[in-house]
Amino acid sequence: ELPSGDETLASARFTERLCGPRGIKISRVSIVTLSDSKAQVVRDDGCSHDVAKDRLLVWYEGLLLLQEIEAQSQQSGQSPPRWFNDELRSMLETEKAKHKSGLSGGFYVEKGLLNTAVTGPVFFDIEDKEWRYRRESLRENDSALKIDALNDAAWKSAECRGFFKISDIQGYMPPWEAFCHERCGFYQDFYQVVWDPPQVDYSAVENGCLGVPGATWEPDECLPPQLDKLRIREKKMWVRLKRAQEERAHSEWLEQSAAKRRHVAKLVVARLRRDLAPLQRDLVHSALGHDFSHEEALESEVRNELRSGWPMSSEQYPAGYCVASPPGFCLPGCDCMDDQRPQRIHELRKPWLDNHLRTTAAESAVINLASQARFVRPRGLVTGQCFLETNTMIPGSLTHVRATLELVQVVDTILRDHLQVIPFSAISDPSSPIFIPARAFLGPPMDYEPLRFDLVGDQQILAVSPDDGQLTLVAGAPEVQRAHCFVQLSHLEGPVLMVECEAVSRKWAGPLPWNLATQGLVRRFELCRMLPEAKLILREHLAEIFDFNADGPRMLPFGKWLTAMSRFGLQLRSVAMAHVVRRS
Repeated sequence: ELPSGDETLASARFTERLCGPRGIKISRVSIVTLSDSKAQVVRDDGCSHDVAKDRLLVWYEGLLLLQEIEAQSQQSGQSPPRWFNDELRSMLETEKAKHKSGLSGGFYVEKGLLNTAVTGPVFFDIEDKEWRYRRESLRENDSALKIDALNDAAWKSAECRGFFKISDIQGYMPPWEAFCHERCGFYQDFYQVVWDPPQVDYSAVENGCLGVPGATWEPDECLPPQLDKLRIREKKMWVRLKRAQEERAHSEWLEQSAAKRRHVAKLVVARLRRDLAPLQRDLVHSALGHDFSHEEALESEVRNELRSGWPMSSEQYPAGYCVASPPGFCLPGCDCMDDQRPQRIHELRKPWLDNHLRTTAAESAVINLASQARFVRPRGLVTGQCFLETNTMIPGSLTHVRATLELVQVVDTILRDHLQVIPFSAISDPSSPIFIPARAFLGPPMDYEPLRFDLVGDQQILAVSPDDGQLTLVAGAPEVQRAHCFVQLSHLEGPVLMVECEAVSRKWAGPLPWNLATQGLVRRFELCRMLPEAKLILREHLAEIFDFNADGPRMLPFGKWLTAMSRFGLQLRSVAMAHVVRRS
């Protein structure tokens, strides 16, 4: 805010530039409580503060301010203020990436500030109503203040002393731009005010407009409320120009991106290994392959090529790749890449990631969890290899667990049975894709989603997506009555199970078999002795495949039914093994 009643401080603010980003900083906070005048906030470092409500910025508006600071720093070649650290810069880039056209100041002024003035700590409108920092409901229909009607005698009277004639307003600057501008420096709406003749060159004055004689930049609080019509007029003009500028910049960015994509040479990908054998498929990325030879790796280890061939400088890295910094490049003679020896103390620590508050909070959380003797107990205290073991020896809860796990087995059995009679018409339905529910086949402790689905054998009818297990028909496949396929499920450690599926060319008269299976499952669900609170929640999800009002199954395509049933089985597992509901 502008200093009032202190000429020395006001002069220092302008002449020594103790304003703008160099004199004031902003921080990201979370609001805990909010009242009419105060707000309790928590900063990212965990500190709690009570601040005036008027000092809070809307999230989008704060991002616009950070974007303007970054743009001003790039244009001037000067470093940004010290408080604008890498964390804020990374957060800004992340938020900008969420918007297709980037952060738009024109859009924000048009939707949020067109009829709202960002003003000073005290402002009285035309009805003598007091406003603080934000004045809403600007009056566009009010006539601008007319001073030309005053004669010279009236203008020189004591009533008009201290006032100056305004000829027009010919420019607007939103608060985030004004905050960073060398002629403004305060977080308010600023206007380019053209004063009544004679025209004086104010460029040497701290708020003078360069190249515009007789004009200065004035904050909103220095303009009378009767000029609201001119305020809104200049804001609308600024919005039109800003939106056009942003659209041009976005179009240029799209053209440059397209040009870069056109000029980048396509990377030649090998299809075979060096011995002309097929590439080894990557476990995580099915479209990638590897030419890795275990024998060559052993020979390299014997010759110590791994240690000597490790890149020690940026020149030794392939084009487009660099070292992780921190920790940076390895030193000469470093053997940190050798996994045949235990790691040293300095290799186990990452001081650049150390956060005392986070470390203390994590240790406190582990200690509090270990002290919950009601459902957990620490093991391995003697050997030093400590871990926490869940205490399930609570007779009251074991009944609910057993009942829920029995229902999980019923769901898995239904899923496995119906994967043996998959209709060809369901596989070819694009609106209802079929995904193999792997966890219905994988028992503990392997019942988690596999990394890859591999179709085994020469198959001319059915195809399986290696990433998500979607079952499809091969293009141009001949019509047959039945088609078997075997799908190998693989975790990170390799293949774990073979699953059999069968597709049939069959039409059913009356209700479809999977819908009839839903009705039997619901009967078992109603009799299941699980927690009442959990049953109430699961009932809502089960309504996706069963209409409880009509007391009958919903007529769903096979793919949608299979997905909903598989998801219901996962929810049952969660209810059985985790405390996801509060007991009454």
